[in-house]
Amino acid sequence: MRSNPTGFLVIGSLAKDDQYIGHEVTRVVVMFFFSVILFLVFRYFRNRLLMFSRSAVKRERKSSLGHVRGIQFHELAAQSVELTNFTLRDRGPKLVGVPTNEPTLSTKEKLGKLRKHLPADLRLRDWRLQFSTARDGYSLSNLYRKLAGNEQSIILVQDRLGNIFGGFNSCAWKSKFHRGGDSSASYYGTGETFVFKMAPEFEVYPWTGRNDQFVLCDKAYLAFGGGGSFALHLDKNLRAGSSERSETFGNMCLASCARFEISALEVWTFENW
Repeated sequence: MRSNPTGFLVIGSLAKDDQYIGHEVTRVVVMFFFSVILFLVFRYFRNRLLMFSRSAVKRERKSSLGHVRGIQFHELAAQSVELTNFTLRDRGPKLVGVPTNEPTLSTKEKLGKLRKHLPADLRLRDWRLQFSTARDGYSLSNLYRKLAGNEQSIILVQDRLGNIFGGFNSCAWKSKFHRGGDSSASYYGTGETFVFKMAPEFEVYPWTGRNDQFVLCDKAYLAFGGGGSFALHLDKNLRAGSSERSETFGNMCLASCARFEISALEVWTFENW
């Protein structure tokens, strides 16, 4: 029996076609999965890039907003300070307890100059005339009595030549001496205490930090400062006093001369809110 060579050729050709088709299918499948992987990788990095960009934009917005808010805060703070300065400069303190026919040692405008040197909680309070030699007499014991129970206060002194000066006491006056208590006296007070000139020129002398000799109350005298000499010393009759350079405040003589006669004296306290 003879074999048919043509049949073998046909079968061989079909086998080759099947093999070729198999290779093409495999190649297409591989390319498909490769494309899918590339797409997923591209999408992943694109999303990461978008997230990074959005995060950068948010940070920039927050930074800009914070900068704007910072500018607004500083502008508001500056406006607040300016408003406070305007108030203190253009509206003197309201003076309470002053009879209409009784002159005072200073004007509201001059007293207003002192306010920016006071502790912050006192700057906008009204002032009360608590003691006046014109009304209450020339007596240190009477001054202690009138000021009993009062906290911070300002004392104004006028000498015979018209100079006006004084001091700010940051604490309550210790008035035990006029009641016959302990005869010894010791300094007290805080670094908020200061002395000043008011007329004819205005000058404030704050605490230097060299010592803590702020205020000294004795039944025989009243004094501010120390360290060699008193910045301000008043006798028990409130008729004479002295003023020299002190280490506490580094002041010059407050009065017209080192030894002076008192023409008038006032003590102002601060009204509660």
